[in-house]
Amino acid sequence: MEGGSLWHEYETDLRAADVWEVYGSLALGQLAPQLLPHVLSKVELVEGDGGVGTVLLVTFPPAGPNLKSSASGWYRCNRSFNQFLVTCMC
Repeated sequence: MEGGSLWHEYETDLRAADVWEVYGSLALGQLAPQLLPHVLSKVELVEGDGGVGTVLLVTFPPAGPNLKSSASGWYRCNRSFNQFLVTCMC
């Protein structure tokens, strides 16, 4: 299994608090497939409420036989600095 990472920076005129309201919640799982269908096909809640320990099933668009979907745990490390850690098992 090969590892990898995905990184994207985007500047916006929106307030950080408004962006974090979406980015730090389950709303991101609803919006991401709509806004980035070439990156994510579907994001489903497996368990949790968006806080520490929440598990999501992330389905990627068909890109090859080895990359279909992954379970991803979302953990908020420090909400005051708008940081969180995402772990992924593909």
